[in-house]
Amino acid sequence: MSANASRLKEASECERKAEDCMKTSMIKLKFKPDYDGAAYSLERAAVCYRNAQEPRKAADSLLKAAQYYQENRNLFHAAKAREGAAMLLRDIKEFSEAVKLFEKAIDGYAESGSLDTAAMTVEKAADVLKNDDPKKALAVSWRRRHLDKSTDR
Repeated sequence: MSANASRLKEASECERKAEDCMKTSMIKLKFKPDYDGAAYSLERAAVCYRNAQEPRKAADSLLKAAQYYQENRNLFHAAKAREGAAMLLRDIKEFSEAVKLFEKAIDGYAESGSLDTAAMTVEKAADVLKNDDPKKALAVSWRRRHLDKSTDR
């Protein structure tokens, strides 16, 4: 079995574990889904997909993990997963979708109180856009200045 095949197999196993975390059962007295466990498994699956050169699948896993973190009101980790997905999409030149995810990540970081991390993510988003859409890059850079003013207070 090739290295990529074993990584893809491991990714599938991680996704199966995530599905198991989301199941509830009266018999097992599990009344709520385990969002953190599912998100962790999906992040692991994303690493496996990334190592197997499957960036789109890795990004999809991270987006699903972000949803689970959001369900658990873990805004910082949801934003971090979205930022990771945006970076993967940037690498495969899906800039418009990457920028949308960067913006969601920035909002998530700001909402969680991590304004410095939000500001750094603004820089990454502007960097992605500077060659593809310079006007939008300027708008994103303006957002960075706005965040900087918020931290000065």
